[in-house]
Amino acid sequence: MIILDDGVVETAISLRQLKTEQHGSESTPWASARTSFASQSSCCSVERSKCICNGDRFDELKLNNGKLVGVECEKCSNVWIVDVDAAAVQGDIMLRYNGDAFYYRTPLQLMLDSFQIFHETIIDASCLKRGDHIVMRQFVGMFDHHAILVADVEPNRMHIMHWTTIKLRNSIVIEKIGFPGELRRVKYPIEDDPDLVVARAHMLYQKREEYKYSLTENNCETLATYCKIGKGFSIQGEAIKQSETLLARGVRLITGSNGNR
Repeated sequence: MIILDDGVVETAISLRQLKTEQHGSESTPWASARTSFASQSSCCSVERSKCICNGDRFDELKLNNGKLVGVECEKCSNVWIVDVDAAAVQGDIMLRYNGDAFYYRTPLQLMLDSFQIFHETIIDASCLKRGDHIVMRQFVGMFDHHAILVADVEPNRMHIMHWTTIKLRNSIVIEKIGFPGELRRVKYPIEDDPDLVVARAHMLYQKREEYKYSLTENNCETLATYCKIGKGFSIQGEAIKQSETLLARGVRLITGSNGNR
């Protein structure tokens, strides 16, 4: 599983094409993806035993009850799902894995710009649903903390997957917490099915020892965005990196001017 990787295999059409193409009566990104990708897939066999990147090792995406909703290629992070109706190319490209059929899903990150994502304030927590990406304020309001709801909310409780600190060590956990004072939900123009979102969260938890926390590149927001669209990124992390760069430039300028005196 790749959380941050700008070199995602370009197997689907580009973001620019997705924004501009319209086919027939459908004008949604999914309609464009299905039509354009299908036109590029004639070289691929109908049924295959490897990913389109030729990777042959997969992580299983399962719910807590053991239901398998998809598999993710370890090499390129492309996702193959059980539900053919939600696939990018309906039935045209099929992966045979352990005897079962899975269908290619166009990576949602190819359809999204970060400016299309926004936060909405939640007044009534009962409106939250499993698979939601939620945000809480931490450290006296200085930072946003991100999590994924892995179950519908209970009275005064939320069941979430997130990074947290346990014995001075950052770790991925699934736990129940109370409602914070300020709560927001991240809204995406398009997002994956809640089953796939929650299955990704459980996979991250099962493989938690493999991931090392980074404030800027592998943090709570990265995990949440990966679960929602299959590509991890952190707007907050980018802001921190830019601040660090400006600070470093300032220090160099001050140090340099002092050295010339």
